[in-house]
Amino acid sequence: MSEIAKIKIGILGGRSYGKTVFLTKLISLADASIDGFLQFDAGSEALQIKNAMLENNGRLPATTIKEISKYNFILGKQTGEKWRIQFCDYAGELLERIDIKPTQTDATETGDFAADFVNTAYIKRIKKWLKHCDAYIVLMPEDITNREQYPTSEVNIFRQNIGLMLKLMQDDPILKNRPVCLAINKWDLADNQISFEDFIKQEPFSSFKQQLTNMCGNSLFCLPISAFGKHDAKDSAKADPTGKPFQVSEMLVLLASKAEHIRITSVCSAVKELPKWFGWPAIPFILLLNNIRGITNERLKRLNSLSWKKFGLRFAINSFAATAAVLFLVSVICILQLALGLMNIQRQ
Repeated sequence: MSEIAKIKIGILGGRSYGKTVFLTKLISLADASIDGFLQFDAGSEALQIKNAMLENNGRLPATTIKEISKYNFILGKQTGEKWRIQFCDYAGELLERIDIKPTQTDATETGDFAADFVNTAYIKRIKKWLKHCDAYIVLMPEDITNREQYPTSEVNIFRQNIGLMLKLMQDDPILKNRPVCLAINKWDLADNQISFEDFIKQEPFSSFKQQLTNMCGNSLFCLPISAFGKHDAKDSAKADPTGKPFQVSEMLVLLASKAEHIRITSVCSAVKELPKWFGWPAIPFILLLNNIRGITNERLKRLNSLSWKKFGLRFAINSFAATAAVLFLVSVICILQLALGLMNIQRQ
């Protein structure tokens, strides 16, 4: 069993919501991490990614419809806990059109990407990846109230599709109530005279929060974050070199620990609810899910171990009984066939 839990975190955000910038700053934060709190785990692709950033003024290149890039990090705490975190960067337009039905099946073959149509193959691909994440960040820029940059129609589409995606995620029979963070990005640009609690009472933040609360319940939490930490005073699209990411690390640790806890406890609960006549052959495979993905927290390791001891014994007994029953039936069939064969010989 791996000592490092593997956690997939899906970032839900539309066009220009800051997904690529967020991941860029995570890589920079990992490079500047002295205590190893965050490490960029790109393997052989690390040099290629760093070169692409250098060619693009220190940022990850903006994603196109055909690009779905995965980035791995190792997140650690002083207590020794570690998580292997995976993010996925994608074109925000894919999420905006996540509910498009595959009506033009020839689009993939012809390569025709009209302005009003997104290739359904890429929508299906990102939808599948997001559906299997352990936790989610609903990323919303602080200046989403700027109607010129973020038209109301696009914000409404984003809100609708967030609901569709989370509905799919929360319907999972095992991994229910996965943690979701409503993260308000670019917080350093917000009016510092308004508290965060009062800020998210404004529209459209309050509508998003209410929608997410209805779907996620206590699994939802809200945080103000800033990937830049401090924007350039002359150009708000650029980062101030002296700025450091604000509450990004705290958000990731909270999501990772919550996701691991929910995954372990949900799997154990699902095992208990399985019918005895059906559950015994499925129990080891369900518990194996935790072992494959790794467990970081010591308390969760003990919980999983206790589940193995409790249900493993039941599985062993039932397996022995089932094997014995099958062997008995096979023996009876063989004896009957042998007897019938001897009777035929005697008749001849």
